[in-house]
Amino acid sequence: MQRSVPESLGFLDNIQDREFRRPLQDPLRWELQFLVPLRMFWTIDEYAHLRNDRKSSGGVPDEGVNAKTTPLEKNLSGLLGEVPLADHLGIPFDTVSGLQGDGGVVDLIFAGRTLQVKFNGYYFGDLYFGKDRPFLADVGILVTPGRERATVAFKGWMFNEEFHEVAVSKNYGIPSKPVQAVDQHKLRPIQDLPGILGVQ
Repeated sequence: MQRSVPESLGFLDNIQDREFRRPLQDPLRWELQFLVPLRMFWTIDEYAHLRNDRKSSGGVPDEGVNAKTTPLEKNLSGLLGEVPLADHLGIPFDTVSGLQGDGGVVDLIFAGRTLQVKFNGYYFGDLYFGKDRPFLADVGILVTPGRERATVAFKGWMFNEEFHEVAVSKNYGIPSKPVQAVDQHKLRPIQDLPGILGVQ
């Protein structure tokens, strides 16, 4: 018997309640809001629990910048970026690597390019990668909570070489967890990704 509300929807609701409690500056002109259907939230829940269980049983460490976030919440947030983006781009979500976890290297493959999808729980957050999970794919993509309930926002993307040219070191208040980060305003619009990668 299914729970009445998917955990992933509740997780996203909690983030949005925190983010939009205060006045916000104007959003990116090119950000794309994606309404996550209820069936997709249930899919994300299923994958998150399976991924979490497989990592736990296999002894895979699940470290992140925010030590207050549980391993399950980290899996939920990752999948809130990966699954909607795969749907938007019209590519299959690889349940094999997706459930096992990818070591933070390749989340999706699109037009022959590897994609690393980063879900940042802060609406105006950066595209960032830590030393434990460096940016190794061809393209990095930033996804955040959307402005409306049950939505996520595709903020933009950047080629690997571009990222490493402009990224700056930040620690977000945790000196022991430095990351390389790029402000979302420096990203390319997500709408340009298919054309630049040669997809008609």
